[in-house]
Amino acid sequence: MIIIRRSGNGGDGGGSAITSQMPTVTVHDAVRYVRKLKYEFRDQKEKFYMFHQVLVDYRNDRINYASLVARAKEILKGHKKLILGFNHFIEKDYEITLHRAAPEEEEVKFMNKIKNRFQSDEPVYNSILEILKMYKEGLKDIGEVSSKLAVHLEDNEDLVEDFNRFLARHGCGDVVEG
Repeated sequence: MIIIRRSGNGGDGGGSAITSQMPTVTVHDAVRYVRKLKYEFRDQKEKFYMFHQVLVDYRNDRINYASLVARAKEILKGHKKLILGFNHFIEKDYEITLHRAAPEEEEVKFMNKIKNRFQSDEPVYNSILEILKMYKEGLKDIGEVSSKLAVHLEDNEDLVEDFNRFLARHGCGDVVEG
């Protein structure tokens, strides 16, 4: 699949995982990312196939980890969301940096932070996703969202602050209290 880990022998190919620097990802995350890639490159199929070939080359030890990241960076150039998504699968030391922090980048970081924080409590994580999805779709107002999130984010002051920053950018002010 697309979960990309460096080998323990210095990064010359695939192999045993170094998990201390790796984000926790699931097969579901990988499938969702591949779907995003296919959708974004629907009019540029060659880019999708190039990306796939980079993964195959890495898996077959034809390129090292640094080359994998460099080639992926070139293919994903200009696609901020795809770059941020790709960063979720690679070691922190190899993350592709974007020059300016866009609001969408901060949203992705917030969602990754929630995922990492609640990865061992899937019902809570799924509930948070559902609440935010309903807000985005206009099915819940900000008051409902805030009261429901306050329950889940209790004792997670950093997440409360991040969410309130998001609300402030959207003209809502602080409505979740930690």
